[in-house]
Amino acid sequence: MAYNLHIEKLGHWDSEENRISEAEWLNICKNDQDLKIETEISGVNPYTGEEISMPGILCHWTDSKNGTHVFSYNSGRITFGGEDAQIPKAKEIASKVGAVVVGDEGEEY
Repeated sequence: MAYNLHIEKLGHWDSEENRISEAEWLNICKNDQDLKIETEISGVNPYTGEEISMPGILCHWTDSKNGTHVFSYNSGRITFGGEDAQIPKAKEIASKVGAVVVGDEGEEY
């Protein structure tokens, strides 16, 4: 099982007043030239060849040393894979919305 990190506002992230709004996230993505917005997730089932897609709000960030990384918005927080290379960018994003970077178990980075 993967361990993810999250960008969350202080307090309990699932309470309405502590959520990062969709508008805040889109604003960050639109105003950061290093982030590319994707509003649909799609892929092909390797067994059936069926194309599968679903809505989402992702931003791809390309780090010249470590490749492309995904930051995914859902339910008032931004989740990412937690690679060391992503943490400085995550902290930069968090600072723009008064948030912090935390692990799955709530520990702050």
